[in-house]
Amino acid sequence: MAGATGAGKTSLLNALLGQEEFLPSSSQEAATASICQIAWNHEDGPKKQFRGVVKYRTRKDIKNELDQILGDLKVEASSPEDAPEAAPEATGRDGEEDDGDGEDTAAGNDLDELSADLDKISRVWGLTAEELEDMTSDDILRVDHHANRLITASAIEISASDAETFSAEIQPYLDASKTVTPSGEQMEIWPLIDHVEVYLKAPILQNGVVLVDLPGLGDAVEDRASVAQRYYSELAVTAILTPIVRAADESTAVSLLNDNQALSMEMDDKLNSRRFCVVASKMDDISCSRYIKAAKCGEELHKAKVAIQTLQPEVNKLNQELTVQERKIRDLKRLKREAFVNWKATRAKRDAASAPATAVDLAQQAKVASKCLREQNKIIYKLNTAKRIKEKKLAHARGNRRYQCISKRNVHVTKRIQVDFQRRNVRLSRRLAKKDGDLDIKVFPVSTYAFWTAKAEAEAAEYLEGFPSRNFSGVPHLAAWIREATLPARKEHATRMLNKLLNLLNNVRTWSDEQCRGSKVLYSRDHIDMDVLQPFGVDVLRVSRGAVESDNRRVDL
Repeated sequence: MAGATGAGKTSLLNALLGQEEFLPSSSQEAATASICQIAWNHEDGPKKQFRGVVKYRTRKDIKNELDQILGDLKVEASSPEDAPEAAPEATGRDGEEDDGDGEDTAAGNDLDELSADLDKISRVWGLTAEELEDMTSDDILRVDHHANRLITASAIEISASDAETFSAEIQPYLDASKTVTPSGEQMEIWPLIDHVEVYLKAPILQNGVVLVDLPGLGDAVEDRASVAQRYYSELAVTAILTPIVRAADESTAVSLLNDNQALSMEMDDKLNSRRFCVVASKMDDISCSRYIKAAKCGEELHKAKVAIQTLQPEVNKLNQELTVQERKIRDLKRLKREAFVNWKATRAKRDAASAPATAVDLAQQAKVASKCLREQNKIIYKLNTAKRIKEKKLAHARGNRRYQCISKRNVHVTKRIQVDFQRRNVRLSRRLAKKDGDLDIKVFPVSTYAFWTAKAEAEAAEYLEGFPSRNFSGVPHLAAWIREATLPARKEHATRMLNKLLNLLNNVRTWSDEQCRGSKVLYSRDHIDMDVLQPFGVDVLRVSRGAVESDNRRVDL
């Protein structure tokens, strides 16, 4: 899953996993800061229903990066600040005599990258550019800081019996939020992390599907965005996310995939409907009234509009009538109450000559008020019944209008995105001297808000307007495509692993055959561990019972 920051990648992954708010999402800052790989959990222990492995970057890798940053900082600090301004002919900014080949732009980009790198150091170690000028990478890594202890750990494991506890514990390693160190300092961990592996039992992950949540393209922090860019080549199937409102106005999805990435994917046969899709997120974000004014109104949309215009005044009229009748109810209840109180007071005056007659009159008044109340309640019941019927029809008409608006916009956006990608694919095919192949790409409009608001189909008593059930949210259709699109890669992986095991079995048979006792088998313990068993997650040191005979490199199993 890749796309612009704030497009809703993490929210969509949560919906695909069936776990609301499982992975951290935020509307204030880019939530995904580290690469997160989500796979099936093979552990069945009650305390390991949800597992995570945080893998830190190596000390060598971080040291090399720090050396590069500090070197760039020294070069920048030694640059003369009072150098004379170059003439327009040399810079090429004011005329056509540009011989600089974009040197000014390159210098600006270098400064931006250096600023982003220094910001990253500040987020982790809290060091300023002035403090770094006289430091080396060894100085930074020798500091008694929590970050350096994390690098030494290389990896940590997190597990929990419930999703809520696990989500809270894994969050600091996935997003850009600050964590408090044992010494009370605040720091961000993501720059130290290579990737995070999350394991849980979700139907979409069965049989080898691994979902990957990438940092947002266009992230305000340049280094996080570059991580997502570099990861494209490792994906078997790619989904680009873009909010549907942006996709309708501009070629956002196309712009998120630059020509170099698209060319690379085309060469690897990944830029087609079988291995690539665009997800238009937040499709519930629509103003029907504005959309109807801007778009041509079809027959179904016109019917829904007329039904709303007819039913809304009728519902308003019923509400007004109910208000009048409820006022009468209150008046009758007051009359009945007053008659009853006066009747009790009259009955208490036994010595008054007129007491019996007055009591009879008051009793009659109470009976009349009770009868009127019963009749009035019947009227209100009929009015409420009529109102419920009208409101149900009105809700249906509104839902139909919203559904028609969303459907029409989905069709428009899908065609727009497909046309934009077709133009690019034709251009790329010409560059590669390929025949135009599968130019149509899949486009999935989705709404995670509708997915969580709508009940399951069996209990669809409550739903978001325009989305009668979760199927209308688009999420189940995307999940089905992911399962289908990854099937060839999963078949290839399974076949490759089975072939490795078969080769191992054949070599073991050869080794154990008495006639081949003197032959040299080229398999070693390390080979079996690294190439055969490790991809299955098997620790050969833990399960094997034999040893390597170093003289003829035979494997004793």
